[in-house]
Amino acid sequence: MIESILSYLWQSLSAALLQILILCGPGFFLTLILNFETGFIQKRAVAAMGQGWYLGLFGWLGTIVHELGHAACCVIFWHKIDEMQLFHPDPETGTLGYVKHSYNRTNLYQLAGNFFIGIGPILLGTAVIFLLAYWLLDLNFLSAGSSFISTSAQLDSWEALKELLQNLWNSSSQLLVDIFSWQHLSGWQLYLFIYLVFAIGSSITLSPPDIKAALGGFGVIVLLIFVLNLATIWAGSYLTDAVVAFSGYYVLFYTVVFLIILVNVAAALFILLPLALLKIKSSK
Repeated sequence: MIESILSYLWQSLSAALLQILILCGPGFFLTLILNFETGFIQKRAVAAMGQGWYLGLFGWLGTIVHELGHAACCVIFWHKIDEMQLFHPDPETGTLGYVKHSYNRTNLYQLAGNFFIGIGPILLGTAVIFLLAYWLLDLNFLSAGSSFISTSAQLDSWEALKELLQNLWNSSSQLLVDIFSWQHLSGWQLYLFIYLVFAIGSSITLSPPDIKAALGGFGVIVLLIFVLNLATIWAGSYLTDAVVAFSGYYVLFYTVVFLIILVNVAAALFILLPLALLKIKSSK
């Protein structure tokens, strides 16, 4: 009896961990790179052009999108916004804006919402860049996940994860070629797009409070997924199959994040490198 209970618990736990890996693994890795990259680029941008010039040219827009990402998720997950400043640089604390919110700590929905509120700048930032790519460059991100979605139902979980990563690489590479095609290089839309991606992307970095809040909400989500598996694993792998099928839509998000990482690097080379060289030359 005890052995069968332990076996059932292990099946539920392993299924929950696999589902979390499929849903969050690639995204966690990419957002970790994005968070490190944007933090690094933001510091170098401020050092190259000064705080005032950086905020006036790029930081104001990125900060507004950053804080709106927090605020939008607060509304979605029923958190009360107590105070909000979309762009209000404070030299004493170093903050550029903030969203203060409160919630019912006994409400699981609101507790889980802390994860999405914490990563809200990444979610809204990628959504805005998705729309900019579509409007300015006529890029079709929707095709990125279509082939995976159509085949994911026939794959087991580990094959689906490998297919997801391969699809991400293929779609991102193709989009990069499409972005820097001659048609776009000869038009003003590409350069406006690079500016906007850099302005928004360099402010996507999450602060320590953002990460702390996100981790707290993530723990609640993990617990809920485990409990859901406890309640359903006896009927088969239907929940895992549903996660595999749904993860195809994540390719859209992953592709945009990967695009932001690449465009940030390109923008840093085109914008920051010349400024750094001029600064070195002027200091001699």
